[in-house]
Amino acid sequence: MLPPEDRANIKLIRTLPYKRNVSIRRFVSYIGLSVATLWNILMLRRRPDVIVCMGPVEQMFLVVMYGRIRQVPVIIDVIDPWPDVYVKAFPLRLQWLGKLLLTPYFLMSLLTFAMCDRGTAVSQTYLEWAMRRGRRRDRDSFARYPLGARNEDFKLHETVQSPRSLTCLFAGQFGFSYDIELILSAAKALQDSGENRIRFILCGAGEKQPEIVDAIKTLGNVELHGWLSAKALNAVGNACQVGLCCYRASATQSVPTKVFDYLSMGLHVVNSLAGEAETLLASHGIGSSYKAGDVLSFIECLQGVRRNVELGHAGRAFIRRTFDEHFDSHVIYNRMVDDLVLPLAIQHRRG
Repeated sequence: MLPPEDRANIKLIRTLPYKRNVSIRRFVSYIGLSVATLWNILMLRRRPDVIVCMGPVEQMFLVVMYGRIRQVPVIIDVIDPWPDVYVKAFPLRLQWLGKLLLTPYFLMSLLTFAMCDRGTAVSQTYLEWAMRRGRRRDRDSFARYPLGARNEDFKLHETVQSPRSLTCLFAGQFGFSYDIELILSAAKALQDSGENRIRFILCGAGEKQPEIVDAIKTLGNVELHGWLSAKALNAVGNACQVGLCCYRASATQSVPTKVFDYLSMGLHVVNSLAGEAETLLASHGIGSSYKAGDVLSFIECLQGVRRNVELGHAGRAFIRRTFDEHFDSHVIYNRMVDDLVLPLAIQHRRG
């Protein structure tokens, strides 16, 4: 995806790999990444004109401190509300303990957003969260840029026409934020009722994989894959009509990457996230929403999509055009560079 002339200008930083989203190893990995990032910045031949940082709490904090000391403008981009999202991993009755244990991270988060020169976020919800966390009132210093996605290899003309049936794709981590159990419960209810026009394809891996493997032994309408390459996932997407964004009611995501990944394949998105994600999909006519955690609401949503939404080539072409115009990462981040990064860098050089 990157032009050859740009690849030499990219420095990849290695850190400790981890398999479980909730683990001590992940914290160690992030600390290593953060320290290595700062070290690489210090080793640059000259000071940066501007730094854009999207990373874990420790990395953002160290970068902002460097910017303050060396008088380099820093833009902090919020893709997740860290460390708040970590607290969700604790049982509800112990979340107070999680907040207590993570006090240093909350302090680093506060200082990061209090001291950064500019803030950006992937959603309005996260933007307002960042301003509250940093106790900022200068709204002009904060801007929203959706995550978007890039999928140049998807072949819309190869999509499979299935006007009377619905094949639903879930691709991602089988982790605690995702309501995989709801998908399996819906699949069982549909199978028990004799409804064979709705099927599910699950692609990914994670903590919940063993229970998925066990559950699908008796489910003829669920197909399980592991992690797939982009090419293989596009091939699976060709045979689907719907992309599933099934999050738990307690999930902190607002408008996640998964929405745009599905749209890049021309898939109608079925979503459980209230607020911005629901509004975005409805306003563009590219998705439908259900009540998080409610199996009946989920099934009714799928049945409504199957009966009432154009899911053939014309419908998918409309979704893909909407994606290309509004949610292609090239469109979004070229605008971010032109409107924010370059002006700030030029201002720094002149100052």
